[in-house]
Amino acid sequence: MSWWETLRDILGWTEDDETERGRASPGSAGMEAADELAGFYNGRSVAGTATAEPAAEAYQLAPNDGVKVEPVPMTRQDQVTVAYDGLLARAGAQQVFLHCGYGPGPWRRVREYAMQRRPEGHWEAKVTLDDGGRFSFCFRDNANNWDNNTGRNWSYEIHEGTVPW
Repeated sequence: MSWWETLRDILGWTEDDETERGRASPGSAGMEAADELAGFYNGRSVAGTATAEPAAEAYQLAPNDGVKVEPVPMTRQDQVTVAYDGLLARAGAQQVFLHCGYGPGPWRRVREYAMQRRPEGHWEAKVTLDDGGRFSFCFRDNANNWDNNTGRNWSYEIHEGTVPW
């Protein structure tokens, strides 16, 4: 499958949509599709209006960006489940890896976990938070394509499990 067909499928475009746009192959319609996809991931509709507020705890661009983390809030030594059904999964990745580390600043203790494909269709990995600070992560597939939340990665504060008063 070409990048154009993958992008068209992700956006839900049909051949009728392509005919309506006056093009059945990449080009100006391809750029329009790329702009539409970029707008979606930047929290804008095609008209450029805001579609959603960013999540309070995570640095993500839209509430449904294909990433779900549980439990939240997270505490040091918790085992968290990271589920992924984002761009790489929708493009048909044969394997997805969770690339993660701890911050703030440059990531410490960087690791990769091979994610397991679940019967529901998403990819999933379990990670024990054995360090503090921020849990930061992104994804890559077996072809070395990356989903890093448009350069922002995903990031969650790790609580120490103590009551501050």
